[in-house]
Amino acid sequence: MNIATIFSGIGAPEQALKELAINHKVVLACEIDKHARNTYLANHSMPDCFYKDVYDIAPDNCPDFDLLIFGFPCQSYSMMGRHRKGLEDNRGKLLYPVLDILKIKQPRYFIAENVRGLMMHDKGATFQAVLSMFKECGYDVSYKLLNTRSFGIPHNRERVFFVGFRKDLQESTFSFPAPITLTSIMRDYLEPNPAPHYYIKPAQKLTFNKRALNPVTRCFCHIDTPFAYCLTAQGARNRNLVTPDFRYAGVRIPILEPDTPVRRLTVRECARLQGFADSFIFPVTENQAFQQLGNTITVPVIKEIFRQLLCCKVPELLAAA
Repeated sequence: MNIATIFSGIGAPEQALKELAINHKVVLACEIDKHARNTYLANHSMPDCFYKDVYDIAPDNCPDFDLLIFGFPCQSYSMMGRHRKGLEDNRGKLLYPVLDILKIKQPRYFIAENVRGLMMHDKGATFQAVLSMFKECGYDVSYKLLNTRSFGIPHNRERVFFVGFRKDLQESTFSFPAPITLTSIMRDYLEPNPAPHYYIKPAQKLTFNKRALNPVTRCFCHIDTPFAYCLTAQGARNRNLVTPDFRYAGVRIPILEPDTPVRRLTVRECARLQGFADSFIFPVTENQAFQQLGNTITVPVIKEIFRQLLCCKVPELLAAA
């Protein structure tokens, strides 16, 4: 099966396909961030065509493919975004060239991903517009809000996934994968001896205590908590601060004692919370790696969607049992 990914990031779909041992070839990828491209190429083979800008893709001249996967830019819809202009924002408009590719190339299937905020933007009107545009490209579309913590990883990360079947395939609905029981906690994903620079200085604790009292900026995770907060591109380092000990002021609001050690998650811990194996390489700075991990699709989630879509619908794609 020939695969194409757009807004490819560090290649979470590619990683999932490899783990499933699905017989595939990535004929097209597209990623504008040079640091994400470096991480992609450090872990995956060079695609037949590797574009930098989605506007550079000429559908009539690019390879054919059976499946297109794209997590289109989310800043225009995200709760973390400042302006949230939806499809009127320059980043929101990046969906349009992808729609052109869908219309012209007509792959058998597509999988798209975005933030939960897309479903609520403009009281749901933007979501319905996106859904209609997918259908106008010639696809029957199913969608569902999925959470990473429902796929075996203690990470509270909600994303909406769309699965499209070309209309002539007469597959009008798609059964999304069932939840997987969560049997691990944050502690299981933490490194035993993180570097000293990950620890918060004592003078910073007052600031973080004020953030803890605000339900919008609350950011502390006990190491035995059921799951981590959602990793973000802007705050993968600061959103999750882990501590082995805190007392509560009121109901479930952590306040740090002066001598309590508090630290940020490491790059490797963030990678684990996104489902990447410890063998996955980040040949970039820590800040760049944090941004990449905040932007990526969670590997186990897309892996289970692939299992449901490809292994069930097209079992001959399996290279191994």
